[in-house]
Amino acid sequence: MKHEIPANANRSPGRFSPFAFAVIADPHLETPDQRGVEKMRQAIDKINRQADIAFVLILGDLIWHQPLSKLKALLANLRVPSHLVLGNHDTRTIADYGHEFGPLYYTFEHAGCLFVGLWNAVPALSEPRSHEGDLDDAQIAWTERTLRNVTRRQPSYRHTFLFMHVPPNYEGLEERSLRMRPPTTEILYRWCKQFSVTACFFGHIHREESFSLAGTQFVTTASLNWNFPDAGTSNEDRDFGGYRIVRVHERSITHEFKLTHEFGRDY
Repeated sequence: MKHEIPANANRSPGRFSPFAFAVIADPHLETPDQRGVEKMRQAIDKINRQADIAFVLILGDLIWHQPLSKLKALLANLRVPSHLVLGNHDTRTIADYGHEFGPLYYTFEHAGCLFVGLWNAVPALSEPRSHEGDLDDAQIAWTERTLRNVTRRQPSYRHTFLFMHVPPNYEGLEERSLRMRPPTTEILYRWCKQFSVTACFFGHIHREESFSLAGTQFVTTASLNWNFPDAGTSNEDRDFGGYRIVRVHERSITHEFKLTHEFGRDY
């Protein structure tokens, strides 16, 4: 289950060179105010102006009720490849997703690094109102095989990254009902430690979050469309959003969240 890698995505599969990519989470394209598509177009325009962006990860909750071919046409305005995973609000699109975009979970390579995309909103299939994250047995087995094969690859990858919709559970984190179920969280943490995963990227909770555990960074990106207010702000102050720029260095990564709009202002 592997997307074909665009010809310009790798200078050499085994040779690392520094690069940058963008992360878009929870675009909520078809919200009642219909501003989601416009905010996506703003983000695409800004990303297109950055010559050093190699590709874009889109981390679910697309919320698209039209034919997926139209979503594909919207994303075709990006000048670089996009790699998607679905969220808990995207279950109605699963039947057609494979035809337009490919498998629900997959890998791709770039500049000597491996990216593993997972669909961890499985509970929403049987419980549409569920916001918890989980992986089915087939996906767990596939990921285990994939990461184990990484250890046998020569030349080895410089970095391994995982990306999915729902962030992990961890003592002290907020909104624990909006996270991966504890047993699956433990599997994720074990993978990261055993296979030296550099970072994992998530969306779903509509706020910024970042922490490190056993050498892996866990980075949650706020929504492109709207986000929960910080303490002390009113519920009306939710109209801000943006995307993340991740820069991959030889032995580390750096990242920053870039606003595209806030309280009626565009950037």
